[in-house]
Amino acid sequence: MLATKVFHSVTGDPADRGLAPDRIRRELAGSLQRLGLERVDLYLIHEPDPETPVADTLGALRELAAEGLVGAVGASNVDVPFLRRARGFQWVQNSHSLLEQDEEVLAFCAGEGLGYTPFGPLAGGWLTGKYRRGEPHPPGSRMRLRPEPYARFVDDRVFDA
Repeated sequence: MLATKVFHSVTGDPADRGLAPDRIRRELAGSLQRLGLERVDLYLIHEPDPETPVADTLGALRELAAEGLVGAVGASNVDVPFLRRARGFQWVQNSHSLLEQDEEVLAFCAGEGLGYTPFGPLAGGWLTGKYRRGEPHPPGSRMRLRPEPYARFVDDRVFDA
């Protein structure tokens, strides 16, 4: 199975982001060209877009599926309230590790027949032991390059564990 995501810029332009229908279509075309494919098995939104109605996003994704350009559509970094509002996704991809488990999302997916793929089993490197209490984060590590998703792990309970 081959999957790709849409939301953030692939060119480094921070203004080029989101899930507007035209952008979803443009980004899929770019992904297909870069991958040398005519279709991807799974096309996921990387995260919800507060600036685009989810109905518009789902409409665009359904059109791509109807055209045969994607096999299934999914959502990443989502919670149950979002999934309840956004009926139509077939797959969920969320972070799941010993430090981060969301039984509510897993139960929802099971109950609705949605596929689920975990990512981040090492919690952004936190379960490797590379981050130490009172020490600077290693150069090139996620905590240096993109700490926001992992900042919640800077906690005595995590270091103690």
